[in-house]
Amino acid sequence: MNGPVVRAPSFVRVTVVAPHRDQPAATTLPAPAEPDAPVPSPGAPPPTELEQEALAWDAAREHARIVARAVEREVGTHPDVRKVWADGDAVRVLLELAPPFARWPGWCEYFGITVADEPAGDSTPAGEGRRAGVRVSVLVRQAATAARPFRLGDTLYDLAVPYRDAHGVIWYFQGQRADDGMPLMSVDGRAERCSLANVAEYAGPLTPLPPSASEESG
Repeated sequence: MNGPVVRAPSFVRVTVVAPHRDQPAATTLPAPAEPDAPVPSPGAPPPTELEQEALAWDAAREHARIVARAVEREVGTHPDVRKVWADGDAVRVLLELAPPFARWPGWCEYFGITVADEPAGDSTPAGEGRRAGVRVSVLVRQAATAARPFRLGDTLYDLAVPYRDAHGVIWYFQGQRADDGMPLMSVDGRAERCSLANVAEYAGPLTPLPPSASEESG
């Protein structure tokens, strides 16, 4: 009886070739190709020169409106500012200043005005500057002379006229003052008094009204 047959194991020779030191271990993939530019529709001709000018004008007007709103937010409540509006591709600002126009240099700095005329006070342009690339024309109107002037900070109040606050309430000076000389204001028909400084700070800005406002409000 023949015994078990034992077969010798077979071997497969595997040769591993190491990469050459100058050969990259991995292949670098090429960069993706840039996408082709969109091809305009054959039925849509390019805009004419007149159409391009109209589009540019519309964009300039919209930019001027944006700048006007920004100026309104920044300084619209200042007592010197009477109106801010967009006029085509420019912005116009109406200031009301009292002689000798001491705050005019500060406004020139704010609006970037480098060449300015001495304000005549007749609502004529006193200077031009630029804000965010938009031309700004600043007009100055002379403020009326106060009959009973009182200066609080940079603002000159006329205690002879009533003032409307930001909430529509009308305040009057009835001749009473605090110990430090601060005018005391009151709402018509009420006994309570409030200092002009507090009314201006917490209910301002205050807008002067003609003396007949008390009759109209009543």
